[in-house]
Amino acid sequence: MSLKRRDLSRLPLLVISLMATMTLTIPLAYFLAPRALRTLRLSQTTSTDVVVRQRALSYVVQHAATDPAVVAAVLAKMPAANDAAFVELMNALDLGGVWRRPPVTDDLWLRWLDLLAGDKDRLSRISAMQLAADAPALAQRLAGLIQRGSGDPDADVRYNALYAAVTLRMDRVVRQAMNDREPAIAADAWLLAGLMGISGGQVEVGDLHAASPVVARAMLWTMATTSRDRKGADGPGESGVVESAEDPSVHGWSAPSQSRLVPALRDFAAWLSPDAVKLEAIPPGHTLWLWRTMLATTDEPALRRWAVRHAADKHDPTVRALLAVIAYRLGDALTAEVPRSPKPLPDDQTRDADQVLDQVLRLAAMESSQAGVSPAAIGPDDSDLLRVMSAVSGGADLVPRVRPVFHSPASTMRDLACAITAKAATPEQADALIAELLSDHDANARMCGAVLAAWTGRQMDLLRSRDRLENDWVVKQIVSLALGDRSDWTGLLARDDVPRTTVLMLALGQPDKLPGALDSLLCPWVQQVAFDARTINPRATTQQPVDLRQVLIEGRWWHVLRMRLPAGHPGVDPWADEELQRFQVELLRLWWLVERGKDGTRRGAS
Repeated sequence: MSLKRRDLSRLPLLVISLMATMTLTIPLAYFLAPRALRTLRLSQTTSTDVVVRQRALSYVVQHAATDPAVVAAVLAKMPAANDAAFVELMNALDLGGVWRRPPVTDDLWLRWLDLLAGDKDRLSRISAMQLAADAPALAQRLAGLIQRGSGDPDADVRYNALYAAVTLRMDRVVRQAMNDREPAIAADAWLLAGLMGISGGQVEVGDLHAASPVVARAMLWTMATTSRDRKGADGPGESGVVESAEDPSVHGWSAPSQSRLVPALRDFAAWLSPDAVKLEAIPPGHTLWLWRTMLATTDEPALRRWAVRHAADKHDPTVRALLAVIAYRLGDALTAEVPRSPKPLPDDQTRDADQVLDQVLRLAAMESSQAGVSPAAIGPDDSDLLRVMSAVSGGADLVPRVRPVFHSPASTMRDLACAITAKAATPEQADALIAELLSDHDANARMCGAVLAAWTGRQMDLLRSRDRLENDWVVKQIVSLALGDRSDWTGLLARDDVPRTTVLMLALGQPDKLPGALDSLLCPWVQQVAFDARTINPRATTQQPVDLRQVLIEGRWWHVLRMRLPAGHPGVDPWADEELQRFQVELLRLWWLVERGKDGTRRGAS
């Protein structure tokens, strides 16, 4: 009995002891066990046992985004790791979403790029050049890597090395690329040299005859561009590229002898050389030569004389195109020089052709001056494009003129109407129009209301109210983006049910999204926006892809884009021939490469 009494007397002490132990052990286990596991797994990331190492790397992938200590420990291991282990650790951090600068140090980032640049896989080497271009702060330390890429046997690697050299301002690499064996690379290098201002003694004048046509054209443009900046230079800015209709030649660019231009280069040179050739001296049948001379000449009386002389042939397609170029250059619809046929006409086709020509010439004149025309010049049968371009001049009846266009099924036309109205409307007109559009039953009109609010900065409270009430998913995305609430806006560009040009227009209007929007349109290593035929023609029955030139020119979206481009862009002529327009769009892409490289803080390395 005494024994049992002693045992029972200790029982309370035993219970208290157990409770105290549990009280301490459970919290300690809760806090210490994860740390112990982390320490164990991190010590195994370079284990020679494949199974153990993969388990440890999986742990890194799972916890890197939420545990900075994991990231710090892995980064601390990487300097001493061999290349194979380095790549495994890098991949684990990358899959965990944290392989970026910072937290990755410059030394580790450069080592990774060096491994990519030396990889047997050409895609890895291309990636190295592209990633280097987005690290302007490391430009000096990347010089050797870019130089190596510029001599790569693969043309695509060399192409991307050239682009990286432009962004990082490595002029020597650009000059070397001007002699690349791949004509497309050499041509871009010549154009980039002109855009970057590499001129004078830095650019060796090449032989136009020895180059391929695409390279010769680029050489010609760069020589013309740089010679305008050299006092006393004998170039197209002074004496012209083309000496005469009978003897086209280049002055001062291929000394000691002049290089005669083949017809394709002659036509291109005519565009570069104001007043190098008189219109009257161009032989008949040389349409392209005549067209490009008209685009460049400053001799306005000669343009009017040509219009009068050929007015009788105004329904010929070639003459009609050239008359439009003249109207574009003069900012005049040529109503005196090219009168309409007398009424009534027995031939309905002739009357219709007159109406088409009338609209074409008026549109060309509007696009030239960007000053619009008087309201009386816009009739009920005029096209949406004429209505929108007439709004540039503003006026009391601006809203009635453009109001129907906000219901257009073509997003490019709605965007153009929004851009021009935002610029031309008075504050009172803008407020009333935005309120009206945001309450419209038509989804297209409500999207236009959101765009106008964003581009004018007006009626934002009303836009927030629309955001709360909107039930249409597509319209809600546009409203949200207009409010600046979409950081993931690029995902909308991949959807067929969202108007891509409207998404881009809203991004162009927001300073934090502007570089990304221009990259999506112009940067060669960023996934480009995919446009199809419905972008410019909603009635299209196919989804055939269309290029940027078609969107800018046929959809007239150029007038939207140019409002948000940084100053100094080369521009695109809406009334140039298609070949010249393609050259201008390519030049615009290359100009953006140079422009985006001017501000090292514009892009982050990631």
